[in-house]
Amino acid sequence: QQIESEKWTLASLLFDSFSQPLLAGVRSSAATARQLVYEAEDLVVDLRFDRLVPSGTVSAVGQILDKRVPRELLSGSPVVVWTDDGQLVATTDANGSGEFQLEFAPLDRLRLTARVGRRRVHIPLTNLK
Repeated sequence: QQIESEKWTLASLLFDSFSQPLLAGVRSSAATARQLVYEAEDLVVDLRFDRLVPSGTVSAVGQILDKRVPRELLSGSPVVVWTDDGQLVATTDANGSGEFQLEFAPLDRLRLTARVGRRRVHIPLTNLK
């Protein structure tokens, strides 16, 4: 029996709220939330990061959507945050709507992985500190 090796697809960044210009007349932004949207293998991953006070941990709220089958139940799809050297930081499973929530320390060089069926998505998490 041949075991299929895992193939992870690097997601492409479609949107980053930090790259949006400030509104006219606004001198600085005190926004604490960051919105990111990624896409890979017809999966869209919408993420929102907030810094929790006073702990300093990061709250990540997200949703995985399948563009091919919009109403596909995604319950139980694992979502994991790792360090670059493979240490587990946080893990959860998406609910039936593909929604998930994680809290973790804002470390350097983290990555988020999500698995939906046979599709596996890899998202580098940068500038969370």
